[in-house]
Amino acid sequence: MGNARRFVNRTVLILLGFCTGTASAQESPAVPLERKIRLDLRSESWRPEGPFAISKELAAKLAEAGVRVVGGKIGKVDATLDVSWTETKGKEYKDLSGTDSLGFGSSLALHLSLVDAKENELLSLSVEAEPGDFIQKAPFDASLDILRDHAVYRHLEHFVAAALGVRSAFPKVLAALSWPDAHEVADKLLKASGYQPRTKGEEALLAVGHEDWDACLRLGDVARDPLLELFERQTRLPGGYDEKVLQTLLALGGPKVKEAFLRELAGKKDNVEVQLDEVLALIAALSKLGETQAIPVLEQLTQNDAEDVA
Repeated sequence: MGNARRFVNRTVLILLGFCTGTASAQESPAVPLERKIRLDLRSESWRPEGPFAISKELAAKLAEAGVRVVGGKIGKVDATLDVSWTETKGKEYKDLSGTDSLGFGSSLALHLSLVDAKENELLSLSVEAEPGDFIQKAPFDASLDILRDHAVYRHLEHFVAAALGVRSAFPKVLAALSWPDAHEVADKLLKASGYQPRTKGEEALLAVGHEDWDACLRLGDVARDPLLELFERQTRLPGGYDEKVLQTLLALGGPKVKEAFLRELAGKKDNVEVQLDEVLALIAALSKLGETQAIPVLEQLTQNDAEDVA
């Protein structure tokens, strides 16, 4: 790290884990005080101002899942949450002219391990983030945005809560199965807990998360919304949507499916030749759903082909 100052902080916080007694994910969770968890945070940074206050952000996230962070001394605890946070100096960024420095980037690394009183590890996960080649804000803020957008970090509070046995967290863990980066953590948690879906909606989340398209079809309408969420998320990725997801949605049908397909087609209308296969698949799907709004796009493709031949 050269002459850059290094900061090492050790903070011990206490978490109070809350468990719900609800039987359905649709009910508002009751959160009676049930578990005490110690959070042992170690943070290290190359930055002169010291490390980011990750403990404050984690506390806010955990509170959303029924796990409250409190200060003060509390006696016996049920588990310890060990968190390691490291900020490593990255490359220098400059403005568009290439002359003025915007500062140095930071590679962020977060590791979390939840261990019970018998030294059994209940949960282990890691997230890393660093800005890309181009940024639109301060380099460190760009790194934080990437961290917060990571699927594991997005679901971190629910993973911790589920590992502590919080019933209301499990539907969120089920939903995390369909995020590739978070799938492994979610799957391990569900298997370790022996968790079984209690509603058709939870069965649908499990089916979508494990890409069991036949199960989605058997479940019917209840699988439509999680499939649509997955489809729309996939359309924003470089690789585009999964053809099997499109076909499963097509088989389920309904106004929501038609609207989602039309939105996706509209987003591609100015770039149809680059994404030709996806456009044609959408047009075919909309045709089967009896939708005629795709015809102008098809006519545009036909006209372009004719001009190419001419």
